Amino acid sequence: MSHAHDFLKGRLATGARTDPWAFVGRAEEIAYLLQLSKDLPPEGKRSQTVLLQGAPGSGKTSLMAHVARLMGRDADAATGTHLMLSPPRRWEQVDEVYGHVATMLADAPPPVGSSTTQKTSKVRVGGGALGGEHARTRTTSPVTFAGATSIADWHRSTGTAEEWHPKRRVVVFSDEVQEVQPGGPAAALVEDLHAQASIPVLLVCAGLSNSEKRLKGAGLSRIDNVLTLGALSHEEAVECAERSLRQAMEHDIGGSNADITRWAEGVARASDGWPRHLHTYLHETWSALAEMAGPDLTGADLKRALAKGDKAREAYYRRRAELSSCPPGVLQALHNKLISHGAILEQDARSTVRQALRNGSEDQRADWSERFETLDEAFDKMLSAGVLSKDGDGRYHSPIPSLTTYILSPDPGMRSGTGGATFTSRARTSKAPSPN
Repeated sequence: MSHAHDFLKGRLATGARTDPWAFVGRAEEIAYLLQLSKDLPPEGKRSQTVLLQGAPGSGKTSLMAHVARLMGRDADAATGTHLMLSPPRRWEQVDEVYGHVATMLADAPPPVGSSTTQKTSKVRVGGGALGGEHARTRTTSPVTFAGATSIADWHRSTGTAEEWHPKRRVVVFSDEVQEVQPGGPAAALVEDLHAQASIPVLLVCAGLSNSEKRLKGAGLSRIDNVLTLGALSHEEAVECAERSLRQAMEHDIGGSNADITRWAEGVARASDGWPRHLHTYLHETWSALAEMAGPDLTGADLKRALAKGDKAREAYYRRRAELSSCPPGVLQALHNKLISHGAILEQDARSTVRQALRNGSEDQRADWSERFETLDEAFDKMLSAGVLSKDGDGRYHSPIPSLTTYILSPDPGMRSGTGGATFTSRARTSKAPSPN
């Protein structure tokens, strides 16, 4: 197998949730997060929690990982980062998070590792042939931290002379926060890190468009820093595709600069600038090249690759619609409204659903009643499935035009590389509020 084929095999093995092959865009959000990380307790402002929200596939996890890398390279501050890919479900996991923060921030012994004590005892077990002695070993960590205050107490008790601010800080990233349940371990963790004023920690949460509501239900006070991720601009999508393709050419994939431009424009246009779809169409690009004896962009079939990407995107949308549990007529009514308005207020969205149910069949109304007890539950489900998004101003919008095209199509299926519907979303991304 050639070096080029080895490279393509590695690319094809990556899933849709992996980091992008070339991170592009989000400059405003990145600058905002970096700025907030410089104004932390105890001297700085408390409750600086940031919520990154957006529909599935908008690149929230990739953005957090990218910011963590940038912070790790900051020569002006000793920054520790801790990324949770999902909220902790057990109290032991919460203790581990605090332990890692304490290690990075206050040089405490690591929560898992060599700094443990072991106690072994022997117990006699009776019962005929099963009798004998069995050893029981119990391993315990010498230090357990139960919250931000306990980390601050440790820092004071050890007599550490180094000031925390601004040279030492920790950023805790928590993904999938729409799964946080009131009264659970994750709720206690995020509430404590959000409200604390004793250690220099910034909490950055990421989740779907219903995350702010879920976090409030879990006990968080008002979250001032809410950033909504939408699609990349066309120029950013082209840059992402171009940089990814140039990486391929560094691994013996053939082609010219003109080929890179042609393929990058096609992939960017077809993807609508949606990060997940960029990955999908680039994945089909690697597949098309891998089928060739001598991988070369000049001879590869761009039209066929985009057509395969369209099918994968359609299957993804079909699955999103199924996960929403929402009758097609209701989804179509909402997206028809979005075509003319771009984004709608909550009362308009609710009114649209009620009207669609009144105009629908008796079977459709019965189906709706069986699936949802309230309108709130229905909208929560649609946001979770990603068939709707909600921006920082509380307005509903379509995450991407091609999703609306799919939902409104009588025969779902899109022409190769169409790039979506003929309307402009007014909620590509929210403007980051100015840090105080």
